[in-house]
Amino acid sequence: MSITIQILSGARYGETLTLDTTTTLGRDADITFDDAKMSKIHAIFQFQEGSGWRLVDNESKNGVFVNGKPISIFELTEGDLIDIGITQFRVGSIATYWKPQLNQTLLSALDKVKNGPMELVAFTPIPVFKFAAGVQVGEKWVLEYGPRKAGGESDDLQIFEPKCPDIAFEIVPGTKGPRFKTDYPQIVKINSQSKSSKTLAKGDKISIYNTVIAVDFISL
Repeated sequence: MSITIQILSGARYGETLTLDTTTTLGRDADITFDDAKMSKIHAIFQFQEGSGWRLVDNESKNGVFVNGKPISIFELTEGDLIDIGITQFRVGSIATYWKPQLNQTLLSALDKVKNGPMELVAFTPIPVFKFAAGVQVGEKWVLEYGPRKAGGESDDLQIFEPKCPDIAFEIVPGTKGPRFKTDYPQIVKINSQSKSSKTLAKGDKISIYNTVIAVDFISL
């Protein structure tokens, strides 16, 4: 089981850490930070068989905070915000060997069907969105069914770029392939151009301020 940690502030802003085993964090640890408010070994990300990932405060001087509250041991879930020293982190994803990204996408799609009258259509070819810049760099979305909505307040595909519109763009099935649509062409640009709609092609880049998403495809 792996966990990804996105760095939202501090000297290493924009990096994404992927942990596969118990890992220490601090000024002199497995993962090091130039942060005067961190202890040498400030916190430990631990994987526990049967329960998942947890964060442990290693008796640090300034403490560890999750979702704004001090913790000693905390069971982590996706979306948790962690404050250690002056650095803030977000738990981006927690993946297991039996739940790859594609299965997660399918589960999300099925959940959308159960909770609303949305009709889903298979994308041909299947678009793959890879975050090339921004706080989610390294994250990947595989979109097998659509339509899909992405944005700062989307309960489908969430984007953590500050000032991102609540629903920044949609990806909808089209006769020539998946189609990009946005109501904010001056903010949400594709290939550095302001367009409200475009059939996606391999190599397209969607940008929202500092976030850049590269488009690729899987052909079945």
